[in-house]
Amino acid sequence: MKESDTKKEEAGIQKAVELMRKGATMLNEACPECSGPLFQLPESRDIICPQCEKKVLIVSDEAEVQELEKESLLTELDQAICIQIENVMRRLKEEIDADELMTIGRLTILWLEILEKTKRIRS
Repeated sequence: MKESDTKKEEAGIQKAVELMRKGATMLNEACPECSGPLFQLPESRDIICPQCEKKVLIVSDEAEVQELEKESLLTELDQAICIQIENVMRRLKEEIDADELMTIGRLTILWLEILEKTKRIRS
């Protein structure tokens, strides 16, 4: 085992110990990335791998995987649209041309309609 791997493993152990001190529960599941033990945090119920420093989702069937993937895509879409709205708002503050203001207004309405549709898809 390389020295860097040993140090990484030791750091993971230290993080696991710290998680347990904070009340996290070690699960009977292993990380799909590194096969290290997973821990469930008491306050958020999140499951994390101290070795990889990643959140892990445990699913029971393919339908749940598809639902999580759908939610992830909708979240990414929402985030991209919010960035576009911020960009349009910056342009709006500086723009004085009426035609350009109309274009900005249409874009804003379009982005807001898409956000509303993603909200409906979720419910």
